[in-house]
Amino acid sequence: MNTRIQIIATLFILSFITINTKASILYTGSTAYGGNGGQSFILPEVLATGNVSNFGDMKKISLKVSNRIEKIQVTWSMKRGGAFTEGTGENGGTWKHIYLANGEYITKVTGKTGRFVNQVTFYTNYRRKFGPFGGNEGTPFQITVPAGYKVFGFFGNSGQCIDKLGLVYEVDEDKINNNPPVVTRPPSGNQSGNSGRPAPRPSATNPQNVRDHRNQTTGRKPTPKKRTGKVVDHRKDLEKERREWLLENGFDPDRAGG
Repeated sequence: MNTRIQIIATLFILSFITINTKASILYTGSTAYGGNGGQSFILPEVLATGNVSNFGDMKKISLKVSNRIEKIQVTWSMKRGGAFTEGTGENGGTWKHIYLANGEYITKVTGKTGRFVNQVTFYTNYRRKFGPFGGNEGTPFQITVPAGYKVFGFFGNSGQCIDKLGLVYEVDEDKINNNPPVVTRPPSGNQSGNSGRPAPRPSATNPQNVRDHRNQTTGRKPTPKKRTGKVVDHRKDLEKERREWLLENGFDPDRAGG
């Protein structure tokens, strides 16, 4: 994958892609943990073109494991039938397979990293735990999926093994507007440890949902404020976060069409 394709691919992870006329889907990335070797990857790579409307749920995650994660491979169901499988990394180590049931999805990923991704463990909403897979060396990390976000795939760096790993989230834009989650901005540089940077402030919610009791007197029932039903549009905030994420990770959003 050449440099331009890498830029375009990462850009589309953080772009708005219209799936149908009723909803708009946002793809964004978590913090990625590990070293800086290898080449950038995105699973599925088709995100570089935005043509993911036929993709269904993740059904299987396969890992090649030694004392580190050698390869990661994902199988998705397809809405028009069949399945699609794609992976990255090398073929050393032993296969370990994770099969997700209908309605099951990843809620948390933990592991250990150094120069490479040495260990991973997956947790699901069915209270199932898969792993730990890999070795025991390295710095611990944890990625907790925010409420309303769904793990769609993976991104990071890979070569002879998986050097760095993060999650690709699929988010319904309507759900963000109605109940925006608080997301920590990914740190810059080598992300094998925790960033000392504070998380951004959460997006503002409808101020009319908060009742002011300062003028309330004893024995007097306050008059509640009328709710307008106004929905705050957070797309500008998300676009700003997307551009900052690209700049912090060495990409030029303007050159890439962002």
